[in-house]
Amino acid sequence: MSAPQTIPLAHVFTHFRQLGGVEALLRRHLEQDVAANLQSQVVALFETPKPSEPRVLGGGWTWKTSPASGRVRFQELRSAIEGRVAVYHNCWGASFLSDLDGASRRLGLHHSDWPGVEHVVRAQAGRLDGVLCVGTAVREIVARELPELNSDRLVVLPLPISPPESPIPIRTPLGRPLVIGVCGRVITQQKRVDQLPEFCAELHSAGVKFRLEILGDGPDRVPLERQFDGRPEIVFHGRKSGSEYWAVMDTWDIIFFASEYEGLPLALLEAMSRGVVPVYPSIGSSGDRYVSEVRSDLLYPAGRLSEAARVIRQLQRLDAFRWASLRQASSLLALPHAGGAYDRAFAEFVRRIVSLPRVSELQPVPVGGLGAHIPFGILGRLPPGNWLRRGLV
Repeated sequence: MSAPQTIPLAHVFTHFRQLGGVEALLRRHLEQDVAANLQSQVVALFETPKPSEPRVLGGGWTWKTSPASGRVRFQELRSAIEGRVAVYHNCWGASFLSDLDGASRRLGLHHSDWPGVEHVVRAQAGRLDGVLCVGTAVREIVARELPELNSDRLVVLPLPISPPESPIPIRTPLGRPLVIGVCGRVITQQKRVDQLPEFCAELHSAGVKFRLEILGDGPDRVPLERQFDGRPEIVFHGRKSGSEYWAVMDTWDIIFFASEYEGLPLALLEAMSRGVVPVYPSIGSSGDRYVSEVRSDLLYPAGRLSEAARVIRQLQRLDAFRWASLRQASSLLALPHAGGAYDRAFAEFVRRIVSLPRVSELQPVPVGGLGAHIPFGILGRLPPGNWLRRGLV
C-alpha cells in the first residue's frame, strides 16, 4: 500500500511555550502529524521571532501589538503558511489575518466554548473550509453560527491523553486527609484560582480534613502563595512533566476545578484516567457531561464553593467499596481518549477537506474598525461581547 499524499500544514496560535491545553496539543501535533504524512509547523504569533524549537516560527508580537500592526508583522510569516492547510486554533487571528495567509485551505480548531465564543465563530463566515471541535458543546455552537458548513465539514475530536501504562494505584482515603488536586495554569482569568482560599475556608467549615496540591504555574502563583502564607496543608508543585507529572497526579483522590468556563479540560481527562474523582462547576461545558456520568452530584453550581465543600464532605464519608466504584467509573470514561484516536481523526479530516472543493474565500475581507487599532493588552480586558473586540480575538 502506497503512503498517503504529503500535505503541508501550519498550526496558527498565540503561544507555543506557555503552559496550557492548546500548547500541549500543538506539541503533540509536531510529534504525531508526521506519522500521517502531514508536514506540520507552528506559527506562534506572540513568541520571539526565532524560538529554539524546530518547526516553530514566532511572530514577535507583544501586548502592545494591535490587530492592525500585527497584520504588518504577519507579512514576514506569510511564506510559512502560503500554500499550506492553515489550522487556526480557537480561530484566533483568522478574522484579521486570513486575507494575508495564502493558505490552500483554512480550518478552525476550537478547543473550548468560552464566553463570547459565538462572536468569534460568527466572524469566520466565508473564511473556513471546515471546523474541528473538541467536544459536542463546541460543535453545536459552530453548527448554529456557521450554517453554510455542512456536516461533512464539521467533526468532533476526542481530546487525546497519554497516561502511563502502569496500573492505576489503589487508593482509599479512609482515616487520612483527602488529597485534592488543582491542575493547570495558575491564573485568575478562566481558572479562577483566586477562589481557592475561600474554597479552603469552606472545606474547614464543613469539617473536611484535606491537603490541597496545586500542579502547574502561572502569573498568579506568587500572590496565591502569599495568601496561603506557608500553610502546611497547601502544596505548590510548580510545573511538572513526564513521569513527575503523573507521579503527583497518582497521589490525588479528587481533582477540583473552580473555572468560570472550559471546553473539555485536558487535566480533567488525565486525572480521571488515573482514577481521580472530579469535582467540577456546572458551566455548560463538555466537561460537565463527563463529570455527571461519574456521579451527577459531583457537578456543583458554578461559584458556589460551599456546595463544592459539601460534595467533598460527602465523598470523605464513603466506604472503600464506593470509592473504588467512583475511581473505576472515572477511569473508564477517560479510556477512549487514550491512544491515537485524536491523531487519526485529525488526519482523516484534513485529508477529507483537501479532497472537497474549497469553500473559503481566497482573500476574505478582514474585520476592521476602531478595534483593529487597539493593543491586545487592552482588547483582552474587554468583555467578549464588546463591539470593539467582537470577532477580532
